[in-house]
Amino acid sequence: MAGRHAPGGGPVTDGGAVTRGLHDLDWVITLDGGRLHHAVLTDRQAEDLEYDGTLGVEVPHDGPFRLDCGRLVDGLSIPGVFSRMSLPRCRRCCTVNGLPQGIGSPKNDGECRKILGLEDRDGSSS
Repeated sequence: MAGRHAPGGGPVTDGGAVTRGLHDLDWVITLDGGRLHHAVLTDRQAEDLEYDGTLGVEVPHDGPFRLDCGRLVDGLSIPGVFSRMSLPRCRRCCTVNGLPQGIGSPKNDGECRKILGLEDRDGSSS
């Protein structure tokens, strides 16, 4: 169900449950690599991204890929650790997913972690 999201990100399945993959927590970068984005991916695309780290970059894939901000892009990748910690999140992707604007992957941001229902860094649940 592309385009339908629960608060805090992740597509909503037919049963209303939120499913999250690596791309939902780390977000992705496009070929220009300037911002972190959330992509709307099929289950197969999400699996391939988690396995290969890229979609449509080194090996052609069934793109283009839609970002929550509305952009269509030809390639995506899971960014490296320094990019995940330092790149700004796309403002429109944040708005669509109910997350605050900021720097770094949602899983690395305390406020985002609370919204996503992830454990605090000290191991306690939000």
